[in-house]
Amino acid sequence: MRKNIVLVLVTILILGLVLSACERPATKGPVVTPTKKGEIPFPVATQPNIVKDMLAVTQTAMAAGTLAPAATQTPGTGLPTIGPTPTQGILSTPVPSATKVVFPSPTVGRPATYALQDGETLYCLARRFDVDPADLLEINGLTLTTGANLSIGTELKIPTDSSFPGSRVLHNHPDVYTVDPGDSIGSIACYYGDISPDAILAYNGIQSTEVLNVGQKLEIP
Repeated sequence: MRKNIVLVLVTILILGLVLSACERPATKGPVVTPTKKGEIPFPVATQPNIVKDMLAVTQTAMAAGTLAPAATQTPGTGLPTIGPTPTQGILSTPVPSATKVVFPSPTVGRPATYALQDGETLYCLARRFDVDPADLLEINGLTLTTGANLSIGTELKIPTDSSFPGSRVLHNHPDVYTVDPGDSIGSIACYYGDISPDAILAYNGIQSTEVLNVGQKLEIP
């Protein structure tokens, strides 16, 4: 009888505990206060500003002249990425300088010797260098016949004390000359009389090795 009473009491106690557990509210977690728009949920001073710090270091290095790489922004991160910077003011591959073209210098005064060019004659040289044709023949041991059959490149002596008998100018200049078939720079100079081939070449920026073209315009100084 006593055992039955104890069993009933234990059963009632267990039922009471079960019922009270069902009615008790579940344990609540920590209440989070909604953050208002524009508020920062943590102190700004405690968070390192990575971008600002890296930019400051970059500016300091640039000012000191020790910055080798350049900072570029990595897409999607907003953080600088260090990459190689092309050297400023120095080319990795040297650029060859333009070849300097040396044009003939105009003949100044009267040379001691002169090499006969295509299209030139002794009489032409006498007019150009202001010497008497007879003196030019004599100093070179030539006659009218031999002097008229000289080959191109013949080295001729030019008299120092002589003058041309008459006007040295055959055609007026400055002028513009149009190259005809068979013309050479020597024959063109002889056409004007008192001007040298080198003066015409230099004035037009032409090298002595260049070929004249028919119809080409030459400025005659």
